[in-house]
Amino acid sequence: MSIEAFERDGLIFRPAIKDDLSKILGFTDIFLRRSWLVTRKYAFDHLNKTWIVLDGDKLVAWFYMDGKRVEQTLYNLIVHPKYRKRKIGSILIEKLSPKIIRSKTDQYTGDPTGFYKKLGYKVIKREGRKKNILIMKRESISNTSENDNINKLNI
Repeated sequence: MSIEAFERDGLIFRPAIKDDLSKILGFTDIFLRRSWLVTRKYAFDHLNKTWIVLDGDKLVAWFYMDGKRVEQTLYNLIVHPKYRKRKIGSILIEKLSPKIIRSKTDQYTGDPTGFYKKLGYKVIKREGRKKNILIMKRESISNTSENDNINKLNI
């Protein structure tokens, strides 16, 4: 993720650093407590693939993406409930452009499928014993633009 830190609407969007580890662990313990446990080792080992959003010193969102450059996969995007509807998740996805999203439908924080669909992602596969993990993919923007141009010419 070679995007630089930025500020929008008074919030700071930036890559996580070592000093953020305790905030990340506290945040994920609250919002993933029934869905997934983030260990100190896991969080530390993946800091270079993690973004956070801060309101002053308060952590309000956590974003973890991994994979090859062409097939970046979003594994976790959690926005504090009091900060939802402020487009934080949409901004992160727009800036960091994950090609694939791997998401649980029965997360403690709710089913995010509708949110990802609004951003142009489509379910391509269900995984897991309970079929509660969705693999979603967005069609490439360039293909969509080309198709729109072709359709305009045919009218």
